[in-house]
Amino acid sequence: MSDGQKLIELILGSEDWIHRQVERVDLQPTGDTIHNISMDLTMPVELALAGSRDAVLVPVTLLQKGPLSCFSVVGPDELPVPLLESGANSRLSATFLRARAAATYGYRPADEPFEVGLFIEDIVSADLRRGRQATERLRRFLQDRDLGAVDPVEAATFFSMVEVFSRCFLMAVELDAALLGRRCVVKYSYLDTRNDPHDRPRYEMSWDLEHFGVAGSYHFEFLSPQLLEIASVTLTDVTGSEVHLVAAELPPDGVSTAHLAVRPRARLSTAAVVVGLVPRRYGVVSQSFAATWLVAGMFAVVVVGRHLRDAFLPGATVAPTAAAILSAAGAIALTWIARTPEDRIVAAVLRRPRRHLLGAGALLILAGLYMAVPIPDPVRSVGWWAMLLAAIGVATASAVHRRRSRSGRSARRPR
Repeated sequence: MSDGQKLIELILGSEDWIHRQVERVDLQPTGDTIHNISMDLTMPVELALAGSRDAVLVPVTLLQKGPLSCFSVVGPDELPVPLLESGANSRLSATFLRARAAATYGYRPADEPFEVGLFIEDIVSADLRRGRQATERLRRFLQDRDLGAVDPVEAATFFSMVEVFSRCFLMAVELDAALLGRRCVVKYSYLDTRNDPHDRPRYEMSWDLEHFGVAGSYHFEFLSPQLLEIASVTLTDVTGSEVHLVAAELPPDGVSTAHLAVRPRARLSTAAVVVGLVPRRYGVVSQSFAATWLVAGMFAVVVVGRHLRDAFLPGATVAPTAAAILSAAGAIALTWIARTPEDRIVAAVLRRPRRHLLGAGALLILAGLYMAVPIPDPVRSVGWWAMLLAAIGVATASAVHRRRSRSGRSARRPR
């Protein structure tokens, strides 16, 4: 059996020898994520590909083309294993696609059209744009040639793999030949640099899983930051024209670690996973909700008290210490805002509640300054009414934000 035929069996039948794939995503303080992937596999003896001395090549998975940050790969016993460089990976990918093209269109490898080899070399190159262009050229070239009867299903499968290899590279490692036929584990990890907008009551992170169908089963784990919790984990499995949605069962109160296990429906299945994050019940969200309504209540008391004073105690004055008390209360509200976590994503998710606290503190300080300025009625009463309406607006915004950040949980709460 040629290397190309072995690669066809290994790649298209990977779910038969890669038993389980576990991916754990850790959210970093910067908002980036670290992906730790574990592959439980048994390399078939009859499909062994010769590597360097006393080693075999193992095509483990597919990864998006582009530079990989903080990348590492280890084999059994947590020892580092050699990883094929870009050129060798491209040659291995080209060998697979050329063998698959010959099998699909019914010609011998020795009779391969010269153009097919050129197009495939461009497809597996590191240049994404050149790969996409070469994919379309290869499609037109094979459609225009008279290559006899071609199974449309086989042709569709071939071009599905071509499109995958135009945007992904085949990650192959070298393992000791003594591991052939034995169950072992290969682990790799890398840093995913992200720049997501986080200023929302309910924040969602998503990842496209090109490697979803590689193994017989796929497991996804997510760890949330300290001040956030996981409200939902949803995986969308796309197999051809069929779309299947799988959601993790989480407790109503949210968790800090979530796990989702799915069996891919086909080798060529792709998927996307979405994780919903919300602030924890304690902390700035609850503080802003309570503080803003407390400030609104205080302004309501001031307005009502002024009307009662004019009705029952005309001419009475307010003690000068009241202005200082209001200013001090505003300063206390502002000190809560200063307790900002250094984590970028947590600080961004909690940005709106802090704005509500800032508004409440600013209104208190403004009220203290307003009391120190001798302004006659009815202008003074209009000013107090304006501050009351502003306080009610801030409190309402805080309540809406709090309700939206809890909407995912309430939907799952058992009746």
